[in-house]
Amino acid sequence: MALFEWNESFETGITSVDNQHKRLVDYVNRLHEGMMQGQASQALGVILEGLINYTDAHFKHEEKYFDKLNYKNAATHKEYHKKLVGQVLDFQKKFKDGDVTISSEIMDFLKDWLMDHILNEDMKFVDLFKENKVP
Repeated sequence: MALFEWNESFETGITSVDNQHKRLVDYVNRLHEGMMQGQASQALGVILEGLINYTDAHFKHEEKYFDKLNYKNAATHKEYHKKLVGQVLDFQKKFKDGDVTISSEIMDFLKDWLMDHILNEDMKFVDLFKENKVP
């Protein structure tokens, strides 16, 4: 069973953003599945690396439109992105160093972060993106 079940409450109505969010959900679910199956650290590290890289690309996509559309909360949202990336990179370093493992606690953090990112933070710019026909 997936850790994070996608449903219509997560849809922004912006195709590019929704598709990216679905892919982030898929990464979180793959990481969770790998943890549950006891995959080796190396395999989990590859999935974690993919999640981090894709999250960075997703944030850059959003931020490009923040700048282009003069989003009034851009600075706050970018700071939120920066903080999250810092947390995940810190976890990744500890994981690579063997100081932490991928656990239920980490998976809950990732799930909660992603839900908050979509339902609270990203919903704040949906109207602006729709008004400006962001694909």
